[in-house]
Amino acid sequence: MQTHALVNDRKPLFEPIASTMAFVPACSLIVLSFLHPHAIVVLAGIAGVLMGIAGAIFVASRYRRISSWIYLGVFAIAYFTCWYFQPSGAAKWVHLVQAILLIIPFILILDREFTSRNGAARKAKFLLWELSQKTDWPKQLTDIVHLPEATLLRQYLRRDPLPGINALIHVDLPLQVLILLALEDHPSIEKAGVDRLILHVNSSTSPEVKAAGMNALARVHKTRHLQAILPFLRDQSKLVRRAALQALMLQADQRWTVIRGGIRDHFGFPRAERDGHLPYSEKLPPEATEDLILWMREGGIIEKRATKSFIRHCDKILQEDTSMAIERVVGYLLNPKIPTPIRVELAHKLKKLDWFPIELASKFIGKDQPTMLRLIAAETLLAHKEDPRAIAILEEAAVQPNREIQMAAAVMVQKYCCIDLGLPVTGVVPDPNTHEATKIFRELHRWSTELAASRKKKQSEVVPIAKPLNTHQELPSHTAFAESVD
Repeated sequence: MQTHALVNDRKPLFEPIASTMAFVPACSLIVLSFLHPHAIVVLAGIAGVLMGIAGAIFVASRYRRISSWIYLGVFAIAYFTCWYFQPSGAAKWVHLVQAILLIIPFILILDREFTSRNGAARKAKFLLWELSQKTDWPKQLTDIVHLPEATLLRQYLRRDPLPGINALIHVDLPLQVLILLALEDHPSIEKAGVDRLILHVNSSTSPEVKAAGMNALARVHKTRHLQAILPFLRDQSKLVRRAALQALMLQADQRWTVIRGGIRDHFGFPRAERDGHLPYSEKLPPEATEDLILWMREGGIIEKRATKSFIRHCDKILQEDTSMAIERVVGYLLNPKIPTPIRVELAHKLKKLDWFPIELASKFIGKDQPTMLRLIAAETLLAHKEDPRAIAILEEAAVQPNREIQMAAAVMVQKYCCIDLGLPVTGVVPDPNTHEATKIFRELHRWSTELAASRKKKQSEVVPIAKPLNTHQELPSHTAFAESVD
């Protein structure tokens, strides 16, 4: 089926020749100046101005579309100039020029308006009628977007989406999907019968139609239209849920106050447990991240989905490699409301990217911080120079019951303190629950015990200096002593 041959996208007649026709008013005034020698200077001056405007139009039309009002203004100036400076004895020639100045802009502008408005709708109707006769549709409806007719229909409906919306209830399922895909990301969908579009998607039972409808509604702004999308977040089809989530999160910074309740319900929906993180996570506004931090402490499915989305958000903004992104992640790292495992993971990400300086590490060496964060800070300090505060942190971690913490401490002790604890030279850390790890922990505990004993021995070897007797101090008299006894 040769759809392109039936409704080829013809440019309006106005576009290719309008830039040349802009010289007609100036030329008309030049002809009139020869018929009116007494006003030749004025007419030549006006003709020169119009000639300059026509030249500017001719150059600018190659780069952008010129407004119709500019052409109307040029022809109107020439027309009224001919009427004012009408010479005697040459009325028929003046009337001919005036007729030309009236007919040419009328024809050109009529052709432009017909082609740009009614022409787009007419082409869309012809294309939809021919597509309604099509029988060889792809087996997978999601592959319809790759058809050449989809691109052509998108161009026509971009100018006027009403023919596609009106045809939804009269065509078969594949063509419904094609129309909705053509309306995807439409900038003015809210002004073109969006209520009928929502009604059609709500009444459909096809997941493909619902998903394509969500993509078509991605640019709506009104609260009632956004709330109409929220129920699709709990649809039985993962395809529909994902499309609705993408549509809502496309402009999350402008919609979050409206959609946050629906997003939380979506996180708690049992069928959506494996739907993954939020889309467009790099554009999450601060209000959204605050809600994610709050939801990460609720437990259950909500905690898992919120954690995935928050980690994805941090990964995306770290890829920007900007000071603002680093400051934002550091702020998350310092936030005690965020669960400790998430903060530890963020610290590892910052350290891997070499964005964990000594100034930041010094904020995590206190005993009020989680042990794993203290170990990461101790490693940063020891990588710079030997620090007794970092050694104290390793000594405390050596006696922790948590095997992961003990293994991290053992790696640092062998690396920075040059104590052989039995870790492989290859750098491969054994599993903390193996017999090999138990031997390493035994050596680590021995190192901690010996370090504590050595410290106590040094403290006991310090001889206290006796305080000298103050000879000038007066001793109590025997009389005063006796009185005190009595």
